[in-house]
Amino acid sequence: KIAAKVIENTNLTNATFEPNYVQSSVTQIVYSCLFKNEILMNMLEESSSHGLLCLNDLAEYVALQVHNSLFSEDLSSLVETTKNEAHYQS
Repeated sequence: KIAAKVIENTNLTNATFEPNYVQSSVTQIVYSCLFKNEILMNMLEESSSHGLLCLNDLAEYVALQVHNSLFSEDLSSLVETTKNEAHYQS
């Protein structure tokens, strides 16, 4: 639902929304972001002296990489949409 709303609000021209395809594509982007150049392993190693890896940092990093891969426009409308959707879901 959130993905559909985000795509709807980005006003992408000629964009079609196929949930399974979009989910698969985003998943691939996330995995490539994490494992390219062993980024995830490096983050885990760096954080080992500080205890557990901060999931917020990891999520923020992944979100930024996904955004950079998908969009070149301002993210503010997407952020608002996601916040609103998350609020309704809870």
